[in-house]
Amino acid sequence: MPAPPILYVSRARPGFSNVRELQLLRETGLHTLEVLRAATQNSAVTLREPKLGLVRPGFTADLVIVDGSPAYNLRFLYSFGALTLDPQRKMRRTGGIVHTIKDGLVLENAKLMEEVEKMVAASKTEEKPDVVTTPFVTTPSQR
Repeated sequence: MPAPPILYVSRARPGFSNVRELQLLRETGLHTLEVLRAATQNSAVTLREPKLGLVRPGFTADLVIVDGSPAYNLRFLYSFGALTLDPQRKMRRTGGIVHTIKDGLVLENAKLMEEVEKMVAASKTEEKPDVVTTPFVTTPSQR
């Protein structure tokens, strides 16, 4: 009897943590292709969703188009790509998400990142939440 497939299951919110979890799976000794299959095809098969998990005519697919091969480097799945050494041994940023296709709509990643930057900047100018910033101190008179 064949071994059950390896699955990728996460309760993480969409974003950087999912890519990090895939990297951690890779660090357990799985081949990168096994990690990618666990996150796509194997999960769809286990959920009995025959039209998910693969890119084929007639299948349902939300995709990310990346500059680089995640099979070579999972960090290419990050929006901002990965730092690598060029032939002159200088650091340069490569890879990363170029486009996201969601429900048939093609989104340009650079524009999405601009929107994220605007949201972060706006959140920094808003009023700070009312939270306790000093520790609670109990003195003998407060007992």
